[in-house]
Amino acid sequence: MDLLGIETRKNSWVAVHLKSSPLNVKIEGFISFAGASFEERMAELKAYIADKGLKDVRIAVGLPRESSLSMVLSIPAPKVEAIEGVLTYELEKHIPFDVDEAYHGYQVLKKENKVFSILLAAARKEVVDEVAESFARAGLAPDCIATWQSSLFNAFYHWKNISGGKTTAFIGINEDDITVDVFSDLIPIYSKSINTTEVSKKNWLALIEKELKFSLFCLGGPPGERKLEEGIVISEEELNEEFLQTLSDTMDMPVKEMGLQDQGLPSTAAASLGAALCSLGKAQVKINLAPAASVRKVVPLYFTNLFLASVVAALAVVTGFSYLVQDWRALRGLNTSLSDVKERKDEVQGLALKQRGLDRRISSMREIDGKNAPSTLDVLRELTGLLPNDTWLTGFYFNGNEVTVDGYSMRASLLLIKLGESRFLRDVKFSGPVVKAQGGKERFRIDMMVNTYEEMEKDRVDAR
Repeated sequence: MDLLGIETRKNSWVAVHLKSSPLNVKIEGFISFAGASFEERMAELKAYIADKGLKDVRIAVGLPRESSLSMVLSIPAPKVEAIEGVLTYELEKHIPFDVDEAYHGYQVLKKENKVFSILLAAARKEVVDEVAESFARAGLAPDCIATWQSSLFNAFYHWKNISGGKTTAFIGINEDDITVDVFSDLIPIYSKSINTTEVSKKNWLALIEKELKFSLFCLGGPPGERKLEEGIVISEEELNEEFLQTLSDTMDMPVKEMGLQDQGLPSTAAASLGAALCSLGKAQVKINLAPAASVRKVVPLYFTNLFLASVVAALAVVTGFSYLVQDWRALRGLNTSLSDVKERKDEVQGLALKQRGLDRRISSMREIDGKNAPSTLDVLRELTGLLPNDTWLTGFYFNGNEVTVDGYSMRASLLLIKLGESRFLRDVKFSGPVVKAQGGKERFRIDMMVNTYEEMEKDRVDAR
């Protein structure tokens, strides 16, 4: 299978051609498309595909560095499936554009108690949609649209140019700017772009050293132990050995250029290579921002066929030799089980009758007391016990089966977990956006339903 990973830069495209098989991934070539417009670059891309005789080639796109962002967030959630719901209310505090105007994706890094650390990637919808639709109109709809940061990491990690547990600085030296991106393991912790159109080359080293030292403040641990462990220079300019050695000595870390030279690629191909690996499912960071409507669903048939062939062969061998023995054992086990069931049937039925009688008595007593559901005082007492000390309520509305509360908290998203643990309450959700208030507090409104005593009893029985 042929795949082209393409980094869509401002003034050109950089592409890597990969050929994938069940056993390995082979780099076929590196191409640059320098047409002045999208149409010219697309024409060059199609000419390359035709010249190489590529049929049903897959396309992966790496977004330009300036059009996407990545960060690490701590998300409180009871389980993985709930992360997206909580993230909906957290996003507006972390991305510099409207949430409705963004595509985002995330990857779980770790979980401690009920808090997930996630790697978040986001980009403007208009940027992603333009890329997806433009390629789709040309008959080359992308399977994957990846951020620059994750693509960069994936390329060097896959070919072991960086170590998974180290803190790595990527220094990009381009025609108009210098970029510094620092990763601790796979987590991006610092990113900076410096315009160099009015800066002489002799001052580049000082600029890079300054940003690398700033990045140390973003590392964890005691100040004296914060250290960058390796540096990779990604340069479109020709650098001498003295430049690299001076940078290495100043920052006390090994620095190397052309990190992909073992694969016959310049280091400037890293982002396009990483996007291609993401499309193949061979990336460390697997976040794909391609809108579902533009993504071609591609199934690697060779894996499917290989797996099915293995299953068929295994079934043929096992069935041929053992089906008679298995049937005999199953029949004997079934007879034994039926005998046990008959002995316990009467016991179970007796317990069930007693349970139903007790349930009727409890229900009758509650009807006499007029307490089929918790009272206003019961609900207020429950909320008081659940809400943390940094939270207070400014409004409380209760109509017998539904509660709405307004208030302020240091971390409103944590309240969903706290209230969701109550046996009184269910269907806990924000009824509006969480808004930043003075003093770092968050203003919230939460809706929830109140369980009847009958529903609480049923939940208690089901949980046993």
